[in-house]
Amino acid sequence: MLPAEWREQYTVAACLNRRQEDNKFINTSPHFHSFSDFAESVKRAHNRNIPVALTLNEHYYSKEQYPYLREYIEQALKEGTDAFIIGDPALIFTLQDMGSSAQIHISTAGTAFNSETVYFYRDLGASRVILPRHLSLEEIGEIAQKVSGIELEVFILNSRCANVDGLCTFQHGLADLVDEKDKKSYENACMLLYEISAAVDGVSEEEAEKILQEKISWSGSTSGLRCILTTGPAAGVRSMS
Repeated sequence: MLPAEWREQYTVAACLNRRQEDNKFINTSPHFHSFSDFAESVKRAHNRNIPVALTLNEHYYSKEQYPYLREYIEQALKEGTDAFIIGDPALIFTLQDMGSSAQIHISTAGTAFNSETVYFYRDLGASRVILPRHLSLEEIGEIAQKVSGIELEVFILNSRCANVDGLCTFQHGLADLVDEKDKKSYENACMLLYEISAAVDGVSEEEAEKILQEKISWSGSTSGLRCILTTGPAAGVRSMS
């Protein structure tokens, strides 16, 4: 949920839940825009015995944002929120200081790539960890066998994004901050076209291509990837937007 007052004060550059953008199509926005709409959805879910988790998974929030966050959380709890999906560890302590009874679910932004990280969040009070989207089924199974006392959740990556959630500095929603003529290039930063060039001296072009392929995960590359081999002294990555 993204209230208008938050968006007006902090713009899309500082979102509550890493879903800054509103979809172009009517009634398909990822956000509730008021607590009254949110409360109605919670009521419908609870009437069907379905718990409601509210996402607050920005990587971190500034000190000046926390008073607003506390009010936001208090209102969300009043409306019946059962759990919060979060990425900022400091928010765990805020929820505990507030005496919240809601469960704490760690977002993929928590980058729990191994069992020790899962235990870290469990010991902080989390009841569930949502594992990063880039783990293989074998890696997920290995973590599940090693941990106890906490739930694990996974979901399927379907947007072809090659970035790790908790380490990503791309900013969704930047289209709202640029001129109309530039909006298309910023509609989805994860899908910006780019080139990769690599300096490979002393080998044939065929050997150079093999080296480059070994260094790059083609299955995880973004849309429109083009690779260029060079024999010069400098290698680099540059945007093609």
